[in-house]
Amino acid sequence: MILTTERLILREIELSDLDEVCVYASDEDVLKYIQWGPNDRQKTQNYIETCMEEREYKPRIDHDLVIVNRETGCVIGGCAFIHYLEKNEASIGYLLRADCQRHGYATEACREIIRYCFEELGVHRVYIKCDAENYGSFRVMEKCGLRREGYFVKARPRKFGLHEWRDELLYAILKEEWMDLQQIRNK
Repeated sequence: MILTTERLILREIELSDLDEVCVYASDEDVLKYIQWGPNDRQKTQNYIETCMEEREYKPRIDHDLVIVNRETGCVIGGCAFIHYLEKNEASIGYLLRADCQRHGYATEACREIIRYCFEELGVHRVYIKCDAENYGSFRVMEKCGLRREGYFVKARPRKFGLHEWRDELLYAILKEEWMDLQQIRNK
């Protein structure tokens, strides 16, 4: 799978991406609101190998991609989506290197994943969850046209395996809402 936008290429993660993925997968500041990590090199390699194995599953559920800057060819982050076949919906996640945040890359990548989910996979609904204090993430969701559906108190572990709880936001968009937004953008 390869998806392209004006500035980005979203493609399958490969073992050759290990060094560049380690940059953000081991950065405590980048992972401040993320439930996993920071990961050492071996954990990151294991993750990439698992992602590569999951490509072979039929039907495919998990899609793990790297975000590549088209101009430089460098991996600047990652994004993923899970296609829940039984509910015909998808959940999305994204993460960028610290030096690539606040440049609109997450919004650009997220819009393309949403487009793919609705137009190529035909899902009914796309949703994204984040830590309630992760302003940057929920601003991306809002810029992509998602609406806040819920605020859940102490619903998210700060890090998996720890007993510190965080509040969580849920944003979503329906296919018909997305199509309406595209018509407005195309006018």
